[in-house]
Amino acid sequence: MRIKTIYENFIAKIFVFLVLVMVCLSCNINRPCDEQVRFPVNTGFYYITDEEVKDTILEDITVFGIGREDSLLYDQDTTNAINFRLSPYVDITEIVIVYGPLYDTLTFNYSRELRMISPECGFAFLFDIKELNNTSNFIDSVSLIDPKLEGIETEHLQIFVY
Repeated sequence: MRIKTIYENFIAKIFVFLVLVMVCLSCNINRPCDEQVRFPVNTGFYYITDEEVKDTILEDITVFGIGREDSLLYDQDTTNAINFRLSPYVDITEIVIVYGPLYDTLTFNYSRELRMISPECGFAFLFDIKELNNTSNFIDSVSLIDPKLEGIETEHLQIFVY
């Protein structure tokens, strides 16, 4: 009888140990997220000469989203590139760029897809820009290079100024 009790306790301890090992191995603790989960619109400013396209620096620009005028993305900054994110809540985002006394609006129409990136990173919205319109006070034209915003380090949009 005593041997049976010892044997049953031994089996119970092994079972508990195996359950604990499985629980520890199934957790995603301390696994970093190494995937892209934010997809900004990387934008550069350019001007066209007779011979070539050159990047340009805009002084004292202010950038904000329509409906979010109190949340400036850039406030009187001097830069040759900006980045901003599209709204994950609606299929249209309007960005205002103020350059001196002039301002232009970029209107993005796009589709959104909520996709599971990985267990460590969770979900993220992926975008596909269908249409881009702009006003032309100081913006001559725009060129959408990557409508799916796939590269985090690459330029997605080029803005050509007068």
